[in-house]
Amino acid sequence: MIFLNGQSEDPSPEDYSGGSLVLHGPYSGPELRVAMPALPGSLVAFRSETTHEVTPVKRNERFTIVSWYRGA
Repeated sequence: MIFLNGQSEDPSPEDYSGGSLVLHGPYSGPELRVAMPALPGSLVAFRSETTHEVTPVKRNERFTIVSWYRGA
């Protein structure tokens, strides 16, 4: 996932609020939730079996590019 715009609680026409990408830990381990920072141009890559969520966007729009790659 590549973030195209930033996340901020400040009212800015370029940024959005809410919409956090949150990665979860393994089912068998302790509860773990890690919110990834949404810095414009940053890439976040994780395995497809990683449980994750995106919280609701509260203001403006969240723009990302999402793609899947298969290893050999």
